[in-house]
Amino acid sequence: MLDTDSMRNTEEKRKAFNESRTPRRSGLREQHAEATRQALLTAASARFAQQGYAHTSLDDVAADAGTTKGAVYHHFKDKEAIFQSLLEQFWAATEEPDFPLNRALDAGATAGGLRG
Repeated sequence: MLDTDSMRNTEEKRKAFNESRTPRRSGLREQHAEATRQALLTAASARFAQQGYAHTSLDDVAADAGTTKGAVYHHFKDKEAIFQSLLEQFWAATEEPDFPLNRALDAGATAGGLRG
């Protein structure tokens, strides 16, 4: 039979072990969640391009992403929220210097074109 000190020591070891593992599990969970979110956005983008917004169902998006409809609602309130996220990604991309239009405008500016 274990005495009180041995039980306390065992409990402290168990707690220390679990605490040392929590950040790792949490980090993996966050990576998986972000990968799922990105897969949903990629699937939705393809569906919107192929079928249009009105004809795209969240069931199809979930199936294309290889996940469940519940996962869709875990990450997004509704189809409009998915579309809004895609728009935000697009607008962020347009601000990057290597965005094709920005490169073309910069090339025109150096050639005495549109800018300046």
